[in-house]
Amino acid sequence: MIDNPDVCQKIITEWHNNVSKGIPKSTKKSQKSITYLIERAQAYISRIYMIKYADNFNVVEGREFESAIIDEKKFKMREELITYALKADMPKVNYKNKKKLETMTTFKPFNIKELELDL
Repeated sequence: MIDNPDVCQKIITEWHNNVSKGIPKSTKKSQKSITYLIERAQAYISRIYMIKYADNFNVVEGREFESAIIDEKKFKMREELITYALKADMPKVNYKNKKKLETMTTFKPFNIKELELDL
């Protein structure tokens, strides 16, 4: 998913705006800087799953690297979903979501154990 240009561009922008600018500047705090970067990277990576498993993102396994730029509606929907995933409830990020995630998409189950069947 990180190789998808739609996702990559948004991650780079969000990383620059919300992470790079918050790195502690003092050389005495170099360990704190590393810890800060590791925590931020973990937060961003964990949010990629939200994008990968969103039905409306239309990712075909094996073709995750393809952009939706030629389909304006699909591209706009992807942008909204990526923005929501990277900004909603992220510490120190001021973001007011216009739509609820539930109205934007549904998600594929990760495995069969997440399905409930009435017999």
